[in-house]
Amino acid sequence: MASPAPEAPAAVTVTIPLDSLTDFGSLDSRPETNEAIDAARRYPTSPLYLAAYAATVDVAGRPGDATRVSNELVVRMARYLAQRGIAPERISGRGMGANDSVGRAVV
Repeated sequence: MASPAPEAPAAVTVTIPLDSLTDFGSLDSRPETNEAIDAARRYPTSPLYLAAYAATVDVAGRPGDATRVSNELVVRMARYLAQRGIAPERISGRGMGANDSVGRAVV
């Protein structure tokens, strides 16, 4: 008798610290990114919720506020995941503004 498929956990949380606002080129080599993509593939019916924080330095000299800048991080991360085969309709999220204790990160 085949064993039942594993139940999806209530949540899997992965934090991916970014060195800069445009640090998406190095995500392929990051263990956190691989962990997030593996979890998304392991639980194909689970939605993915992204939350991003901008660093105060990212907001300086840019139009808008920290929430707009962190929203941009969410959009970039969603595109990154979609390019790696994660269905875009599973992905949602929003920017969380500035958080100096977190710095710059996508959760």
